[in-house]
Amino acid sequence: MVNFPAAGYVSDSSRIESEMKTSFENWLAATKQLAGGVAESTLTLSSSGQATPSSYFHSIETNGGVSAQTLNQLLQTNLPDGSLLFIYQATAGHVVTVAHHAGGAGEVYLGDGQNAVLTNIVLVLRRMALTWGEAGRFYYAGGHAADGGLSMRNFYALAGLGQNTFTGRQEWKRGADIASAATLTPGTDGNWFWVTGTTTIANIAPMPPGTRIVLGFASAVSLTHSATFFLAGQTSRTVRAGSSTEFVSVASGFWYELGGAGGGAGGVLAEANPNHYIPQFGAEASCWGATVPGGTLGTANAVRFTATGYVLSGSASPASTDSCVVFKLYYGSALVANFILGINGLPNATAFRLEAIVSGWGATNAQLAWMDVSASVKVWIPTGSAAFPLGMMSGGGCYDAGYFGNPGRGSGAIDSTVDQWLQLNAFSPVAGDAAVEHAILEKV
Repeated sequence: MVNFPAAGYVSDSSRIESEMKTSFENWLAATKQLAGGVAESTLTLSSSGQATPSSYFHSIETNGGVSAQTLNQLLQTNLPDGSLLFIYQATAGHVVTVAHHAGGAGEVYLGDGQNAVLTNIVLVLRRMALTWGEAGRFYYAGGHAADGGLSMRNFYALAGLGQNTFTGRQEWKRGADIASAATLTPGTDGNWFWVTGTTTIANIAPMPPGTRIVLGFASAVSLTHSATFFLAGQTSRTVRAGSSTEFVSVASGFWYELGGAGGGAGGVLAEANPNHYIPQFGAEASCWGATVPGGTLGTANAVRFTATGYVLSGSASPASTDSCVVFKLYYGSALVANFILGINGLPNATAFRLEAIVSGWGATNAQLAWMDVSASVKVWIPTGSAAFPLGMMSGGGCYDAGYFGNPGRGSGAIDSTVDQWLQLNAFSPVAGDAAVEHAILEKV
């Protein structure tokens, strides 16, 4: 073990020639102890598993070329305290295992507290007084296995990128705000982004598969469903200001929405502003529809369909006592609920709210549903004349807003394990117009 000469030793004018020669030799010897100062050499273990390093880089050979041996101590007579030492296995088939905390001067402390096999790794040690401490290890492709790179890839996959159990809070950074655009381009500065503006979003810029991002919306923004921008409910919708949703990259340029698609206690499946007009004497037609993803209802879960709009009665008091709008709700091919909103006597442009629930009824092929439509004033329920289909009402009269139509409650026998279309239809068989302005489908 040689140290560099002290500062000012060589420049001292009192130095004699022999001292200067000795100083330069020490300088050379100390330099050779540094990384790159001398070519690597091989150290052969003693029978007791010891070796004495003399420079920064050594391969380690077993005693007598045996197939396996343990390195217990690296003696410290040649390297100063604080020196770095790189070691690796010298010969394929002569396996050297570095013992952790074997005891004695020159023992090695390894980072994970476990013995380390030198095959395909370079172990970096730092001298700390009477012991060596691991400073790092490198898995490399130039090892002794048939594919040394495999060890490197396996190690880093298992230790850093494989399956992990997080035991503490994972803190994802919020990225800079981004403006809405046809193709949204989040930055690389986080996983949560606040989207500003109202430009319709039709996709997100490509990111590596598995990337997950959460978007929050400052304003109402339209999202366009497509084969590469796959929205929950499989239908385009307008998200509300202040709402958020999550996406995962499935493939380059292909995003799948996670938020609201099920798996939680609730969430928006679809939302839109259909602005559908229901003319008087018109035929039954769809107001709006959306997909209920397979598995959403299960045996006891439910979805809620809510629609709002207004009645256009055409006058302060329609002449016909049978003036009405009929609403019909379909789940798959089944008519699961319907309701008559009588509008006799309603002021023109009276607002109404429709709410319907469809739930699993003990089995994945059984559903129970009900529907209620309420207006902002008392309503006249029609008398059940021949103008009404299905004999919905048996008598007329004045009822509080929110009166249940008959049959406001119904059922279906549809396979809910696969995607099914939930659709609201409406028509006005007798004098009366209406419009459905906004609709939303939620898991509840």
